[in-house]
Amino acid sequence: MIALLPMFACAWVIFRKDVPTALVQVVLPTLLLTASYYSMVIKPLPGTTMIQCSLVPLIAAMALFHAGQWRFSVTDIVVLIFIFAGGYTDHQLGKTQGFFTWYADAIDLLGFYMAGKLLIEQTGFRQKFVGAYVKIIFFCCALGSVEFFLRYNVYAHFWNHFFPTQYSPYYTQIRWGFGRMAGPFGNSEDGGIVIFTGLLLALWIGRPNFQEKAHRAMQFVLGRGKIYIWGIAIGLYMTQARGPWIGGLIAIFIATIGRSKKPGLRAVFVITLLVGVGVPVYTFAKSYSAGPRKNYGSEQETAQYRAQLIEHYVPVAEKSGPWGYGLNFPQIGGQDSIDNAYLLTWLQRGWIGLACLIYIVAMPLVTLTMKARRATTTRELHFCVTLIGIFVGYAFTISTVYLGEQSPFVLFLLLGWSQAIRPERAALPAAAMGTASRRVAPMQAVNIYT
Repeated sequence: MIALLPMFACAWVIFRKDVPTALVQVVLPTLLLTASYYSMVIKPLPGTTMIQCSLVPLIAAMALFHAGQWRFSVTDIVVLIFIFAGGYTDHQLGKTQGFFTWYADAIDLLGFYMAGKLLIEQTGFRQKFVGAYVKIIFFCCALGSVEFFLRYNVYAHFWNHFFPTQYSPYYTQIRWGFGRMAGPFGNSEDGGIVIFTGLLLALWIGRPNFQEKAHRAMQFVLGRGKIYIWGIAIGLYMTQARGPWIGGLIAIFIATIGRSKKPGLRAVFVITLLVGVGVPVYTFAKSYSAGPRKNYGSEQETAQYRAQLIEHYVPVAEKSGPWGYGLNFPQIGGQDSIDNAYLLTWLQRGWIGLACLIYIVAMPLVTLTMKARRATTTRELHFCVTLIGIFVGYAFTISTVYLGEQSPFVLFLLLGWSQAIRPERAALPAAAMGTASRRVAPMQAVNIYT
């Protein structure tokens, strides 16, 4: 019953304060600090996680108080189709499992999508939300460092005390003599995705003042608040997850476009660099992962494993039809772990689900690019391009790992958020305009860490 505590806390904040504050003070910490593989089980109801419990009053409050701000888009239909595809095949095989899948996706995916679309931009909570996300991720990395050095997941150990009949389905993997930090995110790859998202947001909110030409590099290294950037970057390293490393690096390169005084020229440089480096790296990776698997557990063997996934499962996925096989997809060659979100979605949700996933990670790039072109300040441009970088990082990384635990929740929140982006001044309440206009002046840094 401890899973109900976030529900009561969220409802209390909604009644005492407001809905956006409940998102920042209750739902976001619950998302990033609790493990999603522990749940409250009351038969015959489906298991309900603490994250889902925190979302229930938030969804109800959004429907009651913020529905009038909703602006319909094609993405709304795509999200609903993706959710429907998740449980349709399972429902045909067994009504109970299909209902459980729909129940989980409707609360988690739709709930965070609605929160991103309604509760951040329109309420002037952009900086508060980003600041809270960055601080919580920094705390996750600091506490999760125990797993890196001692190979011991303190989150799983802590929550085991409250869910004595449930245990983490994950174990700490070892690489290069250290534990791969997963924290509350299940595995290090999904943890890396959530962490590099925090790193990009930290780089946006803690960027140096471009009006100060002198000592800019020193300010970036030692300036106030940079401890969050470096702490999160070290946390990302401790995941030892190469996919999120590369995805995060690509995202950072793209985000620098928004910080440049000549963004058009910087965009040409970044795209040329990514293509120039990416093509030979891809060619090398193809050669590196070719051939039969050997030296099990080595880096080359894991690359070969992922290459064989494509070889073994694409023909199977092609026969899956429009709705896929559901959770009970055929297993080929003893490869029961599908470390590719696109391939796994194709198997479980069919080509309809795959098309929806591609739309979900690709369409925000178009939307945010259009918003970036209309940006009137460097800070606004930097924010839009930062989100573009995060989506590109997601698009790459999930080709090397399945989209699981908290990572899809963050993706759908960003998806809703990307549609609601508006000029930062317009997003603030009228009463705060006087102060906000000084805070978000063009080319001026904002620091909320203190």
